[in-house]
Amino acid sequence: MARGFEVTTGLVIQQGLFEDSSTSKHKLGTRMQLADGRVFYYAKNTATTGVAGNAQECLPAVANHTNVNMTATYAVGATVVSIESGGTVAAVNQYREGWFFCTEGDGMGHAYKIKSNVATSGSSGDNLVITLYDPLRVGLTAGASSQGSAIYNPYYGLKIATTEANNIMGVMNYIVTSAYYYWLQTWGPTVVLGSAAVSTIGEPLTAHGTNGSVGYNFLAITSQGDQTVRFPYAEVGTALGQITVSAEYTPIFLRCSA
Repeated sequence: MARGFEVTTGLVIQQGLFEDSSTSKHKLGTRMQLADGRVFYYAKNTATTGVAGNAQECLPAVANHTNVNMTATYAVGATVVSIESGGTVAAVNQYREGWFFCTEGDGMGHAYKIKSNVATSGSSGDNLVITLYDPLRVGLTAGASSQGSAIYNPYYGLKIATTEANNIMGVMNYIVTSAYYYWLQTWGPTVVLGSAAVSTIGEPLTAHGTNGSVGYNFLAITSQGDQTVRFPYAEVGTALGQITVSAEYTPIFLRCSA
């Protein structure tokens, strides 16, 4: 099923390396390593047809589903919890294989994998009901005494990278149908759209100004008081045996997730 590539992880492959699927054949975030060292994670595309050789970023958290109040009190051992939705729509199972984080008050500091969630209509009183894989280890209290966040699986709804500051998850290797499941490359040799030119082989690369591209690892500059602060964007790989050319596809050694 890996279509000519030897898999070393012991994973029973249900979907080929260059195939996409309208239904999930593996759990989101399933890891696959090939004998040549490349690593892939099982992902879901956003509602736009994908582009081969483009860097992909994860979805941002939904503001009204983060750091919000519990709608009831839940005892240790509970596997279904409910949080306020803030009038924001949630599709059924959009948080499946994602995370419920207890962020404040009773139970804070604990993380739980999400098994499923119900859909919400978007009305202010329509709460987000979440089913967890594991039971609560610490009880939660209704209202602001316990707050939590529903966070997407980082491989859910990936989209073409649009800014250097976002979280780059990997590179799409082929044209993926909108909202379909596929294997995202996260480690090893691949080819990616180039943006700013890189003059040195092995130079660190980040996501860059052109959507889906990579370029030289430059610094973000901001001011704090009377100080100028510079910090680098996250490295996604290094130039591999060839100089990166703007607007052309270039070989890189990808280093997002091993």
